Amino acid sequence: MINSYGDFLRLFPERPRRKAGDGCLVLCPAHNDHEPSLLVRPSKNADFVATWDCQAGKCKREDVLKALKLGWRDVCRHGRGDSNDGDGCQSVNLTAKHVRNKVDPLGTDAVNGVTLVTLAEPRISL
Repeated sequence: MINSYGDFLRLFPERPRRKAGDGCLVLCPAHNDHEPSLLVRPSKNADFVATWDCQAGKCKREDVLKALKLGWRDVCRHGRGDSNDGDGCQSVNLTAKHVRNKVDPLGTDAVNGVTLVTLAEPRISL
């Protein structure tokens, strides 16, 4: 079970691993990485345990999750169904603007000034 940034970080080998700001650079499991290129940081979005970005520019966040055999629910603090609506992060609520701008559910680095917004209705399940 992934309950924290530390739990997520433990999914990656300790060596090689380099400190980078408030996170770490680790080997990216989504491509044949020889030098740490995946930046893993604590999430600024309270719904998620971590955020990650492949600095090699090759991999999407979904690619990394797939390589780790995880889904968005696994990295969501409420992914085990303990939220008020009973579905945790099984569905991430997005506005139509998010969908048009293809903003990922972590929403940590705003794209075109758009950040993640949770709405009661309407919602789009990923």
